[in-house]
Amino acid sequence: MIHLNIPPLYKRKSDILSLVDVYLTMLCEHYGLKKQIMPESLKIMESYRWPGNVRELKNIIEFLVISTSVPFITHRDLPEHIRDNWKLEIPQESFRDEKSDNNLLSTNNLNLKEAMAQFESQMILNALQSSQSLRKAAIKLYIDHAILIRRMKRLGIQFSYKR
Repeated sequence: MIHLNIPPLYKRKSDILSLVDVYLTMLCEHYGLKKQIMPESLKIMESYRWPGNVRELKNIIEFLVISTSVPFITHRDLPEHIRDNWKLEIPQESFRDEKSDNNLLSTNNLNLKEAMAQFESQMILNALQSSQSLRKAAIKLYIDHAILIRRMKRLGIQFSYKR
């Protein structure tokens, strides 16, 4: 048996941005999305200690890819426990007030998989209700309409447009 001593991620700060890039590319491709993490978010992620190491980093990237409705991931999209550990000078009032944000779902008693499915369902329903067709809803979600149909089937979403 060979023993490899790999230091924790917080001691390998130079690896964080590379790992973010790899996981972002891989997960965007997997979900059929196009996302980009803004520089201020990357700086916050670089200064975070990552107690869960690479596994935590990958899970956070997956959460960000799925939970953000716009192509650019900002510091506001980062989980609170990461935002609270930052060392940048971004005004506190620039963070969204989660109590007044009607689009956020209550995920207190859900595991990550359930929370992501609930969020994805809500995003799809919002796009369907505000669009005139499946194709236009898919465009709003930055995915192909075939992927939208597959996701709707997987999540049990049935939606018909009234004519």
